[in-house]
This record gives sequence, C-alpha cells and structure tokens, in this order.
Amino acid sequence: MTTTAIPRPASPPGLPPGLPPAPAAPAPALAGDTLPPPNEKPPDLPLAGRLHLNLSALGVDPGAPDFGERLCRLSQDNVPYDFEISAQGELIIMPPSGWESSANECVTSGSVGNWQDANGGLSFAPTAMFNLPSGARYMPDASWITQERYEQLLAQEYRS
Repeated sequence: MTTTAIPRPASPPGLPPGLPPAPAAPAPALAGDTLPPPNEKPPDLPLAGRLHLNLSALGVDPGAPDFGERLCRLSQDNVPYDFEISAQGELIIMPPSGWESSANECVTSGSVGNWQDANGGLSFAPTAMFNLPSGARYMPDASWITQERYEQLLAQEYRS
C-alpha cells in the first residue's frame, strides 16, 4: 500500500508555519443540535402519543415511486419524531420514547442481539425501517432475520 502525504494548508500571515487557518465561521447548526441551558426545562413536545393520518385523504399516494424519499425527508425535517406507514396507507407519527420505554427497548434489542449470536442471522436496531409486502413501513423495537433470508433480499430491499 502506498501512502501519500496530504499537504497542509498555508498559514495565514503572522501565524507560525504549518498552523492551519482558523475557520471563517462556525458550521451552521443542524436540527436537534441545540440543547437548552442546564437549568432550563426543554420545550414540551406537542404530541403525547401516536397520531394516525390518512394520507389518501391528504392526496398523498404511499405507493408512489418517490414516496420513500419523501418520507425520509419528512423524518429529517421533523426530528425528534419517528414516522411509519400502515398497510392502510396511514402515516403514523410517534414522539420520542421516554426513558422507561427506551430502557425496555435497549433490553429487547440486547436479547435479540444475543439470539443472533447464538443462532446466526442478522438483528437490527429500532432505527431500521422495513418495507413489508402489504405496503406498510415499520420500525420495530427489535428485529431479526435468518442469514438465508438476508441473502435473498434484492439490493433495493436493504439499501439505506
């Protein structure tokens, strides 16, 4: 293997040689990057449970070829909520889980991971979304498939 040295940027006038220049401006904050001051209560989330919306009543077709990309953008634009699609075409909006649910989810994921270690196959975290034959798109708390099933998946079925 051949390695190539990456040239260092020139130092601005008045700074010792080899010192990289200071960044011009701080990077823009991303959604979810800001935290309230330590003694300030974070804002309440306006959704306390799952909300189901009939997408066809809103003129949205969950079977459209670009729907997956649109769902991904909706999710990215609305952190910290999670989104799933039911087989009936309902958009399911879920607020972040509380600490108790998160602790239980962690234990469940760990158990499924132990199952994978003992039996093979692949286990997945709760952030993995599955597109089901019914048209539903769900992110279960924990999931596992056999190695054989995984090897039968087409590239578009497991791409990120």
